[in-house]
Amino acid sequence: MSWDSYIDNLKAQGCNEAAICGINGGGVWAKSVSVNVDATFISSAENIIKSGEPCGISYKGEKYICIKVDKDDNAQFKKSTSGIVVFKTNQALVFGFYGPEDQPGKVTAAVGKIADYLKSSGY
Repeated sequence: MSWDSYIDNLKAQGCNEAAICGINGGGVWAKSVSVNVDATFISSAENIIKSGEPCGISYKGEKYICIKVDKDDNAQFKKSTSGIVVFKTNQALVFGFYGPEDQPGKVTAAVGKIADYLKSSGY
């Protein structure tokens, strides 16, 4: 399966947009067309998960607050009715983005499921 297939899968499971990025400066492996992630954003998300400290994150010029962080596993960010869910695997960060029409719980479950699959596959 190509990395783009994982993005399609995440969108089919309820994510508005999605991205998969390598940890430790690994860059973007795949993303939805409208997702705009850069090294600073990826590094910020990775550092928040590594530390377990809830800090905000900026995405597309907007500040999202951290509503939950599980050290070395995942973090969730929210701004009004939009949000970002990110799970860490052995080699990657899996991001799910949601908007006002999307269900945050469904997005969290979808991203977690893909992250678990990638972990079990060595990623």
